[in-house]
Amino acid sequence: MLLSRALKMPLVVEFNGSAAWIAQNWGSGLRLRRLAELSEQATLRHADLIVTISKPLLSQLRERGLDPARMIYQSNGVDKSLFDLNRFSKSEIEAFRLHLGIPKDALDFGFIGTFERWHGTDV
Repeated sequence: MLLSRALKMPLVVEFNGSAAWIAQNWGSGLRLRRLAELSEQATLRHADLIVTISKPLLSQLRERGLDPARMIYQSNGVDKSLFDLNRFSKSEIEAFRLHLGIPKDALDFGFIGTFERWHGTDV
């Protein structure tokens, strides 16, 4: 917050849920929980824009009394056209698979990110 004000730059915060709540309920807990909650609230209150990945999180922010005009919802996702195999010739795909050591008929997929308890990893 202080840096954004000193540099006269907007403060944009990505909100994926309360980090203080997550640490307390799904982590090892917090020694200074109240300080963490106050810090989180101050950051959100002073943010010029809060970006969240779900509509329920928007509701949580509204319940905290934050201005909906400073919030946007942007779901996670990918541009599927970037991964459309029709963009590449069969020989290009085969050469790429060969380069990576992937058999021609193997089913392959990728993921970049984390799996956390809120994704249901404990189930």
